[in-house]
Amino acid sequence: MKTMKFFTAILLMTTSFGTFAQDTTHIELDTNDDLKKRHFQITFITPMGTNGLEAGQYINKLSVNMFAGHAGGLEGIEFGGFSNVINGKVTGVQFAGFTNIVNGGTNGAQFAGFSNIVRDDLTGGQFTGFTNIVTGDVKGIQASGFTNLAKGNLNTAQITGFANVVNGKTDGIQIAGFSNITRKELKGFQLAGFANVAGNNADAVQIAGFSNTAKDTITGLQLSSFINTAKHVKGCQIGFINICDSVENGIPIGFISIVKKGYHKFEIEAGESFYANASIKLGVSKFYNIFSFGVKPVSGRILWGPGYGIGTEFKVNNKFNMNIDLISYSIFDSEHDWQNEPWETGNWDYEFSFLNKVSITLSRQFRKHFTIYGGPSFNAAISNETDNEGTLIGTQIAPWTIYKQTYNETIIEMYPGFRAGIRF
Repeated sequence: MKTMKFFTAILLMTTSFGTFAQDTTHIELDTNDDLKKRHFQITFITPMGTNGLEAGQYINKLSVNMFAGHAGGLEGIEFGGFSNVINGKVTGVQFAGFTNIVNGGTNGAQFAGFSNIVRDDLTGGQFTGFTNIVTGDVKGIQASGFTNLAKGNLNTAQITGFANVVNGKTDGIQIAGFSNITRKELKGFQLAGFANVAGNNADAVQIAGFSNTAKDTITGLQLSSFINTAKHVKGCQIGFINICDSVENGIPIGFISIVKKGYHKFEIEAGESFYANASIKLGVSKFYNIFSFGVKPVSGRILWGPGYGIGTEFKVNNKFNMNIDLISYSIFDSEHDWQNEPWETGNWDYEFSFLNKVSITLSRQFRKHFTIYGGPSFNAAISNETDNEGTLIGTQIAPWTIYKQTYNETIIEMYPGFRAGIRF
């Protein structure tokens, strides 16, 4: 605690050097024209140095601050054991053990153990162990161990261990261990361990461990492990959940895609496997997700199953559309023994039954929200279900088979079928 108080006091003291010099010499932040120049200066801590009390009135070409010092400007190179403070502009390079502070613009580079601060525009680079801050525009690179902040626009790159923030536009790349935020337009690339945010349009690639957000149009790619959101998509969203208002010349790919002005269909159908089946399709016509549920009475009990799948729809002519669907069902029956499920018994050598179906259907729309469809399907049922005597019985959902074999105590049945229904 005492060490932190010491460092805080020193940082405040070194910052005050710049403020004091600025007030007493009336230096404009964007110019060094009224200042005197020196080839070399050495200071222990201002004013204990070769420039003395007039340190704020000089531009140095080579500056050495044993502990902390300030100057009116820099046109060359500066070293500081703890901190360097410049009241005006910097053209050159600063090295500090703790912090560099420039009250004007910087054309060059800053290297510090803890932080770099430029209170105007930066053209060049900032490299530090903790944080970089620029209150104007950045044309160059900010690299830090924890965070980078550009209050203006960014042109080139931000790289950090935790978070990058640009209050203006970004034309370049942002790479962060946790999150990247651009509050206005983004053009380029964002890579984050957790989340990326573009506050306006994004002509970019966003890749994140959890989520990507473009508050207006994304032209490019959003790739995340969980959720992608945008207002309009001109490109591709890939994630567990995708959400947008509309998609133009692109597709959302995920477990579920919710497109406000997209593909929303409800189907009721009959077929050879399930006599009654209901499905919801969400996404866009090029690629949609299918959530399905089917039932079939068999020998006094009911086989039933939830299903999930994907599909695509395309126009054949002015009257007909074609759908290609791929769905996988888990099959249960009304006499299923839920007490012997693996999560109850701890025995993960459990019985399973699956039905995998691929189908091609032709549809015709008769009214705005009413369509009739039908077509062939091909089915593959896989099961290791047994009866009370331990004999393999399979799924029992196949009405006929063209192929039936047993492999490793698992029955595989294949058979053709059909689907027919109505779509809303």
